[in-house]
Amino acid sequence: NGTTVYAAVCMDVDGCTTAAGAVTVTLECDPLEPNNTYSSATIIAEANYLSPEVCLDSKNDADWYAYVHTNKVYYIRVASVNNVHGYYKLSVSVVTDSLRIETLSSSGSNLSTRVDLYTDNGTTFLWNDFSSGVNNFSLLKYKLPSPCPAVLNLYSTLLDIAPGQTNTAKGLQINATNKVGDGATVSYYGQNAVLLLPGFQTNISTGGSFQAAIQGCN
Repeated sequence: NGTTVYAAVCMDVDGCTTAAGAVTVTLECDPLEPNNTYSSATIIAEANYLSPEVCLDSKNDADWYAYVHTNKVYYIRVASVNNVHGYYKLSVSVVTDSLRIETLSSSGSNLSTRVDLYTDNGTTFLWNDFSSGVNNFSLLKYKLPSPCPAVLNLYSTLLDIAPGQTNTAKGLQINATNKVGDGATVSYYGQNAVLLLPGFQTNISTGGSFQAAIQGCN
């Protein structure tokens, strides 16, 4: 955080002025806060993402992000290794068949960062990296699983299909409780089953299409 102390006085309508006092104003250094837990994670909508300048503003601060790829949610947690606060930027992309997550220096910061990767509910650990990027920042590379999982859970709100979006989901079994927006073009292909469970909703009225079919992943 950036903290500034100002001198302030209070003046009433009759012109009687109080003694000067100190007022402390604290400015957040992170425009993405609050994102200190997986349930308040910053949602990454772009396939190739670069964050604005953000910060770890205390030794206990951690920033969470939710990245959606091929209808799966990956949760990213960024924290400081040496309990030093400072600025950074986060880069997330998919290169070939690997998820690439990198923290980058910003405003001359020399943070030593830790990146943890989770899936599903933010508690299933996948991988982490301690300071193997440039200047003790992090660089995590995680080989993505098969695009045809045994069970694919499509839930709201992170896996809702936005109006006008095109989406194809594949798996041996698909369990859908998400929502499909008007104008979306959506196909769910399950080799063994596609279950449209309570909570699933299609809002297609002016255009687009939705289909669910028993079909292999290829």
